[in-house]
Formats: sequence, structure tokens, C-alpha cells
Amino acid sequence: LRSRPIAMAAPSSSPQAQRKRRVLIADDNAYYLTIIANALAEGGYEITAISDGFAAMEALGQGHVELDLAILNRELPGLSGMDIVRKTRQELGNTALIMLLMDVFTKKGAEIEELKSSGASGYFNKSIPIEEIVYRINDLLFPPQRFSRKNPRAVIYLPVRFLFGEQQS
Repeated sequence: LRSRPIAMAAPSSSPQAQRKRRVLIADDNAYYLTIIANALAEGGYEITAISDGFAAMEALGQGHVELDLAILNRELPGLSGMDIVRKTRQELGNTALIMLLMDVFTKKGAEIEELKSSGASGYFNKSIPIEEIVYRINDLLFPPQRFSRKNPRAVIYLPVRFLFGEQQS
């Protein structure tokens, strides 16, 4: 899998683009917490790692640290990831923060709808390769630049007959 370098993903010279992106990761499983936190830290992210729901909610509610992304395990001790998303969206009024839920099990149908209704920005299975997780997070925080022309060229289709060898009439 390809991983986009962070420096190339944010070419803007604005102060927002130059600062490190801040990510909160909340997971009670030390293995996944360490793997994801280390991979993102190596990619240039500033990481806050937390292992329970109440501490994650406290970190989100303090607001003195501007976060760019919160990655929450669906099931956490204290408050679940879905409860944290709901409270952050409704009680704190924070609708701009990208909040991803993760779980070790793949969700389908009604479970996906429940995750969407909680206010989560997305969901991923944390047992997928770490390169895929980092790639998706890079893509979320540094969307590819879309260049468009002021006056786009029109594609014109002209039937052309190419002949090889001897020409036929």
C-alpha cells in the first residue's frame, strides 16, 4: 500500500498547514493503542493516547488543545466511543472535529447505521494493516489538492481512421 508523505500532503504555507496535526487516540487495548499511536507519531502527528472513556471525554471537553482528529474505540471502559461522540457533538457543540470509531469486529447494516447516527465521521476495523489506517488518516487530514481549470477544455470526439501498412480505399 502507498503512504503519502505528510510534508507533500500539506504544501500550503499557512500556519495551519505548517503545524503538526493533533490526534487523540482512545483504546483500552494496549496493543492497538501502541501500534496506531507509534505509526502516526512516526508520520509526524502529535499524539495523545488514552485508555478509558472518561479520560477521553475529559480531554475532548477541556478544549485548550486544538485537536484535528479523535480516534475512539467503540467499546471503552467508562464511556463508550459512541457515547463520547454523541456527547462531544451534542453537549459540547463540536461538529467540526473529525471523529473516527474503531472496532476489532467488522460491522454491517444496522450496526453501521448506528455508528453514523452517533455523529461519527467514519469507522474502521482496527485489525486492518496499519499502513492502510495511516493512509486513510492522511487522506482525511490532508485531502488531495484538486486542481481545476477556469475554462476547462471540452473533449471533442472526432472519428479518425488510422491505417497501418497499405492504405485501403
